[in-house]
Amino acid sequence: EPHVSFGISIPDGLVLTRYVEITNKGKLAGNFRIDYAGDQPIKIFPCVGTIEPGDKRSIKLEFTSSQLGEWEEIAGVELEGTGYAELRMFGDVRPSSLILLNIAGTKQLDIINFGSTLVQSEKYQPAVLYNNGPTSLGFVIILEEGGVGQQMEGTHEIPRTLCNLITASPNQGGIGPYEKVVINFCFNPNLSYLDELDVDKIVNKEFVLFMHIVPITTVPSGKLLVDAEFIKQNKLTPLVEVGITGRTASVDVDVKHKKFDLGQCEVGSNTRKAVTLQNNTDFPLNFIFYKTAHFLVQPGAGTLKPQECLTVDVVFAPSQFGSFSKRINLDIVGTGSFITDSSMSDDKEPRVIANGKDRVLKKLSIQVKGTCIVSNLKKTTKLDEIKTSRKHTKFQLYASLRPSNDRVYSLSTFTQQPRYTYVDPDFGYTDKEEVERQQHKDKYEQYIESLRQKRLAQEEKREFIMYNTDKDIGLKPAAGLEVPILPNTPQVEAVENIPEGLTEKVLTSLELASRQTGLNTIADVNSVPTTTRQKRECSMRLTPQQMHQIVIGPSLLEFGDVSMKTVNTKPLMIVNHLDVHVFVELEADCRELRQSRPLSQVIPPNSVSKVDITFESQKPGKFHRSMVYVVNNHIKQHVNVTANTISPHITLSSDEITLLPTPGAPHTYSYSNMVKLTNTTNGQAEFSWRPEKITPFAI
Repeated sequence: EPHVSFGISIPDGLVLTRYVEITNKGKLAGNFRIDYAGDQPIKIFPCVGTIEPGDKRSIKLEFTSSQLGEWEEIAGVELEGTGYAELRMFGDVRPSSLILLNIAGTKQLDIINFGSTLVQSEKYQPAVLYNNGPTSLGFVIILEEGGVGQQMEGTHEIPRTLCNLITASPNQGGIGPYEKVVINFCFNPNLSYLDELDVDKIVNKEFVLFMHIVPITTVPSGKLLVDAEFIKQNKLTPLVEVGITGRTASVDVDVKHKKFDLGQCEVGSNTRKAVTLQNNTDFPLNFIFYKTAHFLVQPGAGTLKPQECLTVDVVFAPSQFGSFSKRINLDIVGTGSFITDSSMSDDKEPRVIANGKDRVLKKLSIQVKGTCIVSNLKKTTKLDEIKTSRKHTKFQLYASLRPSNDRVYSLSTFTQQPRYTYVDPDFGYTDKEEVERQQHKDKYEQYIESLRQKRLAQEEKREFIMYNTDKDIGLKPAAGLEVPILPNTPQVEAVENIPEGLTEKVLTSLELASRQTGLNTIADVNSVPTTTRQKRECSMRLTPQQMHQIVIGPSLLEFGDVSMKTVNTKPLMIVNHLDVHVFVELEADCRELRQSRPLSQVIPPNSVSKVDITFESQKPGKFHRSMVYVVNNHIKQHVNVTANTISPHITLSSDEITLLPTPGAPHTYSYSNMVKLTNTTNGQAEFSWRPEKITPFAI
């Protein structure tokens, strides 16, 4: 193929490989030569060779994706018997970045303003995360705690529990090339997760918090937390920082006359008293009074407009005599969730475009008291007269209380009188008709059963004909057999408690910082999972949150100038911040790195291990290779290894020396001086002195 495409890539230092073939269709061996003198980091090997008749040779092309831009290069190819040909190579290296846009996709978001939000309610604001790159990326949202600029009105110290104010959904995931994902940011000033000391710190306060949307990439130097300057220096995919601002507003509803006495009244009459409800917030609120015996609120439900004062009546309407002291519960209900528009400017109150379900924001109560007096009570009422009034004759019973069968004997519940059953002779069955009816029913049941037995006999005959062979001898294969359980088969234990590293909560910067302390350094690790727990945990698919807590670095191993035939070693650190085992495999596909050990490890939870990357080259020149590593057999990343192999080199302190006599010494004494030899490489260098002619000088 005269054209080789390296496709679209990002400047992450990955070495892309392509192959071309040169075929000898002649009857004699032919030579070839490939020359490339362009500016792109392209390696071609072998460049010179001989191909036997009828054979073909595969040529390997390697391109290091490091410089942005679209490129096209030409390599000259000299083929014996064919002449000069050209090999065209081209590709496109594009930047990779994440961009947070508003829901309309017309404006880049740096700040999300939630405005005022009632306590116990929540506001949502959707945004779009756009992958402006040619490769798929995983992302994790991290809430910054204690960062620069984070503050609450009146103080820069935000309580630890208040970091649940801001959440995002989804808080992790994957996004394809040039794709968009909708992320819902939520401002949730919920008091349920606060203690009594923190409640006063959240009400009527303005908050400024920051969130980072971090792409899942190889992080140099084993860092979990990186800033924008660090990413710029190491040429990583930049993270997205978004500021979150919002203000909490308390549910302030005043109830005047929370405790009063409604006096006395008789059964059938009522007394009432007015109660005033005052809404002191800028939000419309609904109120609901719970039903209470003997007491009634009119109206029992309604809406309080912002800053509105409403009067309701509490009515005492007893249904029996006595003194009553009750508590009437009042619920203040508001919209539990709002969906706002992210296209508004930062200094304006966000416009609500949709409402969610209502939620109880505050509970109040009113203590009421009343007395019911009875003046017309009949004192001559006898107990036996009350019992007599409960008795029923057999003709006064409801039809639903009579037994359906006249042969069933039953008694009433209270009076224990026999139930009356009446059968109309014009419509009811006689005893003879009942017997004939039952015989007719039995006849049909016997007929259906005979058909069933006939069908089963035909199926049995059919199976006998099918299996009545010399091989099966009338037996159905594997009939009644159960799969045996091998005694040495390991049984998978049930996971009772999910490890902390597997939870789906939003990661915070303080949590990641705490995980970087107290790690165990492991020197001896298993190369493959052996125990039941290791096999189960090393086969799990890791989420982006979990992958972010597995740090393998540095992403660039620079050996610098090294001498030929020397062994050079640098550590590649593997840090597992999870509470589960992980399995890491490295691929060394070149001769220079084949001495690296170990290439596979099972890293225990909260542990640090390392891989000794060994470099040894027999040829001078620049070296660049990507070492791919796989985590739990499904996540691939890479680290870059660079070196510059040089020949042994010795320098002299001076290339000319003048020998002078020593003052006061006899003339027979020799003249002497010193020259310094310096080996500037990291390998041994041999030297010897060869005089050009016979000379009285000796070294």
